[in-house]
Amino acid sequence: MAARKGSLMRAKRSIATLGLALPLLAATLAGADAAEMSAALQAVTHAADAEAPLRLVWAPDTLGGSTGAKAIQDSMNKMFGTHIEIKFVPGASMPQVGLQIAEEYAAGRSASSDVYLTSLNNAAALAQRGIFRSIDWKQLLPGRITDAMIEADGTALKFVSTVASVAFNTQLLPHPPKTLAGFLEPEFKGKIATTPYAAGFDALGATDVWGPERTIAYAKALSGQISGLIRCADMERIASGEFAALVMACNGSAQQIMAKGAPIGVFVPEDAATVGFFYFLVPKNAASPNAATVFIAYMMTPEGQKFSWDSWKDDLHFFPESRIAQEVRGLLDSGIKVKLQSIQWSQEHPEAVTTLAAVTRIFATGN
Repeated sequence: MAARKGSLMRAKRSIATLGLALPLLAATLAGADAAEMSAALQAVTHAADAEAPLRLVWAPDTLGGSTGAKAIQDSMNKMFGTHIEIKFVPGASMPQVGLQIAEEYAAGRSASSDVYLTSLNNAAALAQRGIFRSIDWKQLLPGRITDAMIEADGTALKFVSTVASVAFNTQLLPHPPKTLAGFLEPEFKGKIATTPYAAGFDALGATDVWGPERTIAYAKALSGQISGLIRCADMERIASGEFAALVMACNGSAQQIMAKGAPIGVFVPEDAATVGFFYFLVPKNAASPNAATVFIAYMMTPEGQKFSWDSWKDDLHFFPESRIAQEVRGLLDSGIKVKLQSIQWSQEHPEAVTTLAAVTRIFATGN
């Protein structure tokens, strides 16, 4: 109990430094404390202790990889009084892991990962297959998890917010363009990179954003400007000056190296401002579904969100202590047109997914 009080006091000090109103602070802390003692969470934690190790499969640089998994395990067990063992296995891309879970479910086998962590498009595509558990998340963390965080009939829970952005070398590009269109100017030819998976372009192809025609035309023009394809995790290549900018970057990738003092800056392009999410889902064929639920509940607490920010530079803007909330609120209040994405929105705009596939091919082949 003393550890719990200590963690809540740390959360209180952290939130207070953000200048948030004390009534909101008190409500948040009360919600967290109530959630830890809720009957629903107690029942799940009790069942979780009887399950096999919790198996997590995602990229080695996600949430600190194996080191992060161990830190989460220790903090989670201390908070909830559980004895859950986490077995982290470095895995393939999020889409590949999701397809593997779907194949395992169809074959009647246990899911390779008890928790599926993925981006919006993957969550939207797989949520329709009926392979994930519907969970009453609000009963686990009353006052902390709200309806705005829950999607797809309770199968998908928003974990962190993502803001499409451009990363650039502040020494080579002290005054970057304010728009994506600006990178089509002749001065940028051969000086910029993009990703092989077209990060940040996922929403543009929707008819209520840019639409397929405009997005594909831009991709073809940009492919003539770029001099390389790099992963979001390769931000050192921007910092070294090999490329002046990465158009566009993944959420948090630049912030991680910026925190180490690298000459990197980021901005949200005014003509492509979108806010999306990463989600947690629990497969119906998870071998340790209760342990998976406890893990996710922990990641939604102030401590879990702080860990996400510290290791991944991402958190959920709905929470009052969120670091990214200021950026999201600034966008929404700026007068710039911002597309706030959701699973339902993605399912209603399949053209965005097909356009993204077309853009990826253009970047790979140049036409």
